[in-house]
Amino acid sequence: MRLLLRHVCAVIPPTKLALLFFLGGSRLFAQSDAPYRPGIHAVDYAVSIDLPDSGASIHGDATLTLRRTGSMRGDTLVLDFRKLHVDRVSIDDRSLKFARTDSTIGIPLPRGIGSTFKVRVVYSGTVTDGLIAHRDTAGRWTYFGDNWPNRARYWVPSLDHPSEKATISWTVTAPVGQTVVANGALVESRTLPMAQKRRVLARWRESKPIATYLMVIAAAPLVELDLGETACGFAELRRCVPQSVYVAPEQKKVLPGAFNRAGDIVQFYASRVGPFPYEKLAHLQSETRYGGMENATAIFYSDGLFRRAGVSEGLIAHETAL
Repeated sequence: MRLLLRHVCAVIPPTKLALLFFLGGSRLFAQSDAPYRPGIHAVDYAVSIDLPDSGASIHGDATLTLRRTGSMRGDTLVLDFRKLHVDRVSIDDRSLKFARTDSTIGIPLPRGIGSTFKVRVVYSGTVTDGLIAHRDTAGRWTYFGDNWPNRARYWVPSLDHPSEKATISWTVTAPVGQTVVANGALVESRTLPMAQKRRVLARWRESKPIATYLMVIAAAPLVELDLGETACGFAELRRCVPQSVYVAPEQKKVLPGAFNRAGDIVQFYASRVGPFPYEKLAHLQSETRYGGMENATAIFYSDGLFRRAGVSEGLIAHETAL
């Protein structure tokens, strides 16, 4: 553990370590004490995404549980949502007219609506950002969420701001042969019999409120290396922290590499900051704009790192800390 502490301090400057420990990461400076949209707060998202065999055209169905927290500005709910076509909107199962701009959905709230209500948005179209649809080096289609700092709005109708945290359930339908990973715990995974071709369906549930920029899915031909139950006695939701690594099939030979220390890294931070708060921790070879992205329970590392020298212990520690 002392060796790990020295290694972490070597790759992360002490000033940043202090911010990570006491503020939860430097990116919190992007947040504000003031509410993003006064009078309204997202409590939960339930998002279904149907992914194509190829390309970036998706079908989505998102239900947001919202709560009034005070006096709203006007009587119209405004959701962040860019580019995609909105097929229909309903509140508490009641279809409503809505106003659409290139970046928002304006929804007039019915009279007498309760303090907590559900808004459903059914939509479709070709995603241009936020969800990266890309062919990997073997020509296989892959799909990875990449939302930092406010790019979830390109594929999920939302209150898309780092200060807005909510729980989320994902239901993802993808081509057979793809592994689906998302935030939280796996609830269901099965193959759907279809008239012409089969599809896989996976459900994941994140029970801890997280920011929209951390809400992600991955769907790609990935294989899993189970790292087992780690950091036992240092987890909040379970006795231990289940960890795993997902990579392209041809990259499994580079594992476990630095991921051998993943358990020690979680234990190090948990012993000094607080118990690990989530259901699991997965590490994924992915498409992302960044070298690594600390999505809650599903850290994404850039594809090139795996195909060159491998992911370093310092980067694993950095992303785990954030």
